[in-house]
Parts: sequence; structure tokens; C-alpha cells
Amino acid sequence: MKKLLETICFLLLLPLMLLAQNPYASYNVRLGYEAWQQGDYQAAYDALSKEVTQVNPENGMAYALLAFVCRDAGEPAQMLRCANRAVKYLPKNDLILLPDVLLLLHKFYWQADDTIKAEEYLTKALKLNNKNDKVYQRYEAFYKSCKRYDDMIALGKQAVKVLPKELEGYTMQFEGYMGKEDYKLAMVAAGDIVRVAAKQDNADKLRPYAMEYKMRVLLKQKRYEEALNEALPLVDAINSNKVLNTIIDIADSTDWQVVIDSLNACEPRYERQPWWAILRGEIYMNHDRYPEAYIELYKAMQIQEMSNGWRQMGFLASNRMDDQKRAIACYEHAILLDSTSAVNYIVLADVYYESKKYDKAEAILEKAIQLEPLNENSYIMRARCYQETGRYDEAIEDYYNALVAEPDDANFYFSIARVYEMKGDSIARQQAIDNGLKMYSVRKDSLGMNEYRGIGDLDKACEVALAKLKPTSTDNYIYNTACVLALAGRTDEALDYLEQSMEKGFLNITHIKHDEDFESLRDNPRFKELIVTYTAKTKEMQQYINDQLAK
Repeated sequence: MKKLLETICFLLLLPLMLLAQNPYASYNVRLGYEAWQQGDYQAAYDALSKEVTQVNPENGMAYALLAFVCRDAGEPAQMLRCANRAVKYLPKNDLILLPDVLLLLHKFYWQADDTIKAEEYLTKALKLNNKNDKVYQRYEAFYKSCKRYDDMIALGKQAVKVLPKELEGYTMQFEGYMGKEDYKLAMVAAGDIVRVAAKQDNADKLRPYAMEYKMRVLLKQKRYEEALNEALPLVDAINSNKVLNTIIDIADSTDWQVVIDSLNACEPRYERQPWWAILRGEIYMNHDRYPEAYIELYKAMQIQEMSNGWRQMGFLASNRMDDQKRAIACYEHAILLDSTSAVNYIVLADVYYESKKYDKAEAILEKAIQLEPLNENSYIMRARCYQETGRYDEAIEDYYNALVAEPDDANFYFSIARVYEMKGDSIARQQAIDNGLKMYSVRKDSLGMNEYRGIGDLDKACEVALAKLKPTSTDNYIYNTACVLALAGRTDEALDYLEQSMEKGFLNITHIKHDEDFESLRDNPRFKELIVTYTAKTKEMQQYINDQLAK
């Protein structure tokens, strides 16, 4: 949010600056700025480069704009060069462009893990203008990442003296005290934030956000009832993630049914909004009450339809209740609401893939790829469809497409190796494995369960999988552990972890029945018993939803 506000403010000021009687605002600078605004980075770069190479090689404004253009175009080396020249040639008292250039350099070195240089440019920006709220915001984020809480508090106090009517100094002190776990002083700072916010021109909008700071302290102090009482009136006012997550955290830390009851009691006092039902849905999901979660999301969608809401309902139907027909309907509804989202098509294709309807899945994935050519998930799923239908060359091509979209994911090489194994090409398989291992070696990463499985070392895959299992492991991770155990012939352990994953919520029975990893378990009486037991459970959940919707 802060970054967005910074950008908006900068873009509002810049046209005024360029249109002013400024000798630096030449024709090329104006042309370059307009092209930058329109997203034509090449045209902007050409115009501004022409200015500094053919007209005025000391035009600091042109270099500054070039730095911003290069940043947006993903050219960090060029951005660094232009930013340094902007610092050299801009007037030393420039308070419009120079601070933003200094902050740009700060961010570059921060991302490069050069904290000394990063702080150097922050210091320069602060000396240039100690009333620039953006500089204090960057200092807050910088000190927080470095865990320099005492420095954050000290600078926050300095900011309050310079900008007593602004929030930056108080929020810096708050974050510093929270980092030091001094919740008493953090609560004092939170009170200051609320007090100062109440005096702003936009206090009606700002004050609810200020209350979030108080809630954070209450949560840390485990004063859940007070935090809930603070949060409930804010749901209808701002619906921010912090408020919604606070209520969910309280439900997870206390008696979730009490929180549900509080939401039910509070909701009628406020304007009709979907967030109350969404909150109840999230709480139900966190406590494995999937049918109730589905119904709450359905209620929310009757108030305000949202693509991601229908997508969440589709996930519940498919993966928690094995209701593939209902999942398809939900995902299709999400597409109706937002036909530009590749994700909506990918999740729909997944249901058809699980149901072995590969032609339909491929057609849907083609739309996803057209919408978002650099989404690796589309290529991975289509490659799996090709694998299932014996089109190995096309599968390999799509895994390479996924690698282009996500070049840092070495696991794709192991997927490619698996396809070559299906083809019976041992030489190409080994080459793919070597490429994957080389990438892991360069990055100094250790191989995980999927990587060892990819190279065919099932014993090591099992060892790593079991070593990383924790009480908090997701049902999906536990399920994948069961898969590698089954492939390694460790039947009893595989069945134990399969049952754990199903008990924890992995109830896509369609997927489990068709999963080739469990080929060795198909005729096992215990496997059959698990399928029967949990199929009955999914049918009960489906019936509950049907009964509720009928009402």
C-alpha cells in the first residue's frame, strides 16, 4: 500500500514539474516521460538517451527518468548507471526527483544484500529532506529487516519531532517496540497512532486502519477477547487482511465456535457485506468443517460474487469432498466472472485431468496459455496430460516451456527425466538428471523428496520425506510421502500416511483411486477399506450441502 501511494504521489508531481519553466524539461524529456507513462519503455529510453547523448549530457532530470524507465523495464545495470549520473547532475537541493533516485539506489543495494551501501543512500535522502515521509517509511522497512529495533525507535522519535502530525514516527516506534517484544510501550505507540490518525483530514478512513496496531499488541499479549471486540466493528469498515486475519487467528487460538457466535451476533448491526460469511468460511476450513465452509462461501457469493470465492468453493468440492461435478460448476462460474484469469482455467483443467478427461483438460489449458504464456503451471499440467496419453515428445517440450517460464526450478529436469524413462531413452534421461543436479549444485541447494524420486533414488526420497514430516505438515505433503513409500514397496507405512492425509483432509477420492503411485496397493484390503470409509464420509458432506442449499 505504501509503495502504491509513493508511486501515485510521484506520478502526480512529475507532470507539474515537467510542464514548469524548467531548463531541464526539454522536448526529449517530455517525450520520454509520456512514453514511460504509456508503458512504452523502448520509446522512452530512446527519447531520453537522445537527450543525454546529443543535446545535454548533464541533464540530471533525463538521467533520473532513464533510471525509472530501466527499473520498470527490468534493466538493473542500466538503472544503476543512470541513477548515479542523476545524482551527479541533478541540483543538490532538488526535492522532487533526487530523493526518489536516492531511494532507488537504496533499494538496489538492499536487494543486493549490500546493507552498508543501502543505508548510505538512505542517509543521503534523509539529509536532503528530513521531512520526507517516504524516507522514514523506507527506514522502517530497512531497520525491520535488519532487526535494528533500537535504531528504528530512535529514528521514530526523531521523526515525531520533525513531523508531529504525521504517522511515520509513531509507526516506527511501534514496530521497534514490537520487534523487542516490549508490548507495554508498543501499546503506548499504538495509542499515539490512533490519536494522530483521528486528527487527520481523512480520519474516518484512516482511524480504522490505525486500530489494527492496537489489535496486533493484544494478540501478542493473548488478550483475545479484547482483540476480538476491537476487530469486529472494523470488518464492515475496512475489510483489510489484517483485520480478517486477526479474527481468524483468534479463532485458531481460542474457542473457534465462540468466535463464530460473535460473528453471527455482530453481523446484523452492520451493512450487508460478504466478509462475515467469508470469515466464518475460513474458520470452518481451518477446523476441517468443509461442508459448513462451502455453505458460508456460497452465502457470501450471493451478496457479492468474486472469482476467487467460487474458485475456493471449487477447491473444497474437488479436494475435500470429492464432488467433481460441483467443482466443475464452481470453476466455470469463476471463469464467467473473470475470463481473463489463467488460474481459473488451470484449476478447471485439473478437475478434468483427475477424471482422466485429457482432451477437455488440454483444450482448457490452451486458453490458459494464451492468457498467460509464462505461467509454468499450465505447461506442467498439459505435459502430464501428454504423458498419460503416450505423447512423450510433446510432454518433454511442455516441461521445457515450464522451465522457460520458471528457470530457477530444477525439478522440471527430473520430470523430463521421468518422461525419457517412459520412452526408454536412458541416455537422454541421464542427461536431464545431470542438468538438474548441476543446477542444484550451483545453487548449493539440497535435494528434496521429489528430486530424489525424479532421479530414481526411492530410498533416499523416503528418508528425506520422513525426516521433514512435522505435526504441522499439510495433508498434501503427507499424501506425497505416502506416494514415495508405496513406490518403494513400503506398503504398511504408505497406508499409514495415506490414512493420515485423508484424515487431515485430502479427500479427492477420484485422484487417489487413479493415482499410479498406488498401483501396488490396489488389491490391498486396507487400501480398499480406506476408499470405502472415506468415500462414505465425502457422500455425507455432499448430502449436507445439498440439504442446506435446498433450504
